[in-house]
Amino acid sequence: MIIAKQVIAIIKVIQFNLGVVMSNQGSGGNVLAAICSFFIPGLGQLVQGRIFAAIMFFAALIISGILVWILIGWVLVPIVYLWAIIDAARYKGGS
Repeated sequence: MIIAKQVIAIIKVIQFNLGVVMSNQGSGGNVLAAICSFFIPGLGQLVQGRIFAAIMFFAALIISGILVWILIGWVLVPIVYLWAIIDAARYKGGS
């Protein structure tokens, strides 16, 4: 719970400093989002303000992690990680 509050506080600081204008591909905001997604898939999308995408990527990580225990998820984990990083880096904005 304390870690979650710290992560939310860090995200708010990042959003304030970037002005939540991270719409151009290759912009500093997208690079930061890709780095965040490298550590936790979905965190980069959360930094960009895309809550639904963040939840979906994190859920995909959890599901693929569970599948690792069944010995078929070892293929999915790297795919989810790479997909989250690439999605955060290539985001162009909604407008």
